Amino acid sequence: MEEALIKEEEAPIGISKAAITEEVIAPRTEREVNEVVPVVTKEEELQKIKKELSQDMSKVEDLINNNEYSLALEKLNNIKDIATSHNLKNFMSKTEEKIEECKILEFKKRKEEEEKRIKKELSQDMSKVEDLINNNEYSLALEKLNNIKDIATSHNLKNFMSKTEEKIEECKILEFKKRKEEEEKRIKKELQLKMAEIDSLIKEKKLKGAIKILNKIKKKAKDYNLIELLKETKTKIFQCKELELEIKREKAQSRIKIKLEKRLSNIEKLIEDYELNKALENLIEIKQIAKTNEIIDLLKIIKDRINYCKSLEIDTINRIKNTILDYGMKLARLELVDISEKSGIKDEHLIENVILEMIKSKEINAEYFSSSKAIAFYQQEKKVVPLSKPEELKQLRVFLSYATLDAEYFQISDIVKGLEIYPEIKKVSYWEADSKQNIVEFMEDTLKNTDVFVLFCSKNASASKAVKDEWQAAFQMRKKGLLKMVPVYEDEENIPVLLWQLLNVQFTKDNFEGFIQKLYEEILR
Repeated sequence: MEEALIKEEEAPIGISKAAITEEVIAPRTEREVNEVVPVVTKEEELQKIKKELSQDMSKVEDLINNNEYSLALEKLNNIKDIATSHNLKNFMSKTEEKIEECKILEFKKRKEEEEKRIKKELSQDMSKVEDLINNNEYSLALEKLNNIKDIATSHNLKNFMSKTEEKIEECKILEFKKRKEEEEKRIKKELQLKMAEIDSLIKEKKLKGAIKILNKIKKKAKDYNLIELLKETKTKIFQCKELELEIKREKAQSRIKIKLEKRLSNIEKLIEDYELNKALENLIEIKQIAKTNEIIDLLKIIKDRINYCKSLEIDTINRIKNTILDYGMKLARLELVDISEKSGIKDEHLIENVILEMIKSKEINAEYFSSSKAIAFYQQEKKVVPLSKPEELKQLRVFLSYATLDAEYFQISDIVKGLEIYPEIKKVSYWEADSKQNIVEFMEDTLKNTDVFVLFCSKNASASKAVKDEWQAAFQMRKKGLLKMVPVYEDEENIPVLLWQLLNVQFTKDNFEGFIQKLYEEILR
């Protein structure tokens, strides 16, 4: 047995142990014994193996250079086995090193391939994320991005980590914006429904409730920056407040109207009793109240009653005058009570004023005694003394008083031409044409030589001190019977109160010739 192990140990390379064993067990034939077998030495065999292994190592290098690490490792393990079986330590060491190197390279390759695969997958996922973002599906996009981030972090893919962080922030902003827009859309729809309710409340005139809701809508519209809705809300609030004021005005107007109607009823009683001064005072007062409160329908009625009172007052004055003149021709003494009874006028104050005015204007030659309320007539002067004799009418001198701002409107120069064609009128004077000195001197000189003073009543005239001075001076002269006054007006409200009782002429711009004729007739009246 020992002899066989030795032979096996010394057996030439390439001869198997089985063959040696067989040789030992089975003796060679005669021919085999007689044949000459060439003997290969152990050293030669080792050299051959080393050569083959070197060639194999070279092939391994090629495989490594071609990144075929699995084949290279397979080859290296085979080389390692052969080197180990022949105890070729140098080859054993080299193959060990190369195996380690190859394993590292194989791992690195696999890692790179894995990283490449993951990058490809992540790029595809990022593309899907973009599609989700474009479709406004931000929640799904965020979910996908967080998954990408985890994978990129686990494989330390810094570029992907950075990109996903940026995309996550972008997506969060877009998601927040989307949610905000959706919330705004929802709020807007909700507020628009409430605005529809507001219209119903306004129609029902439930304005306090409407304003309360509108203020809430306004606050929300402001919070969500709903500009158009905010603008509409402000308009509605303004509309509601205006309607509230209008309703308050209407209620106030209604209350005032009821009071004024009661006063009108009382005024009618004054008119029936011919207490026209009191009636006019009350009418003027309630007219101003009606005008201030814009009670138009009542204002028209009041104006009609004022006109009626004025015409009635003129008729009343004429009735009083006629009564005085009639009985003054027959009686030397006439008591105020008798005048009231015979004329049917109960307003003794008015009768007294007419008496005094007639005495001052020399319509009657008499004296009034206020203590006994009686007129004493002078017998030789019982008849009415006319202001001018018929033969003197052709010598009438007329003065026109007006505000210079109204000269063009009233066509003063045309009025002068229109009057002066009549033979009864000697001259028509007015400031702009006839003044050669200051207005005070002009007025003093002119009024002394005036028979008829024509006052053009207007807002400008009311505001003019010069015009006021002129007509007030003329009014004093009229009291003394020195001249006649004729107010001309377009709006009767502009006639001074003191001149209401005078006969007047209305200015008509659209019938200028007719106005000239009426003015001429009044001057001669």
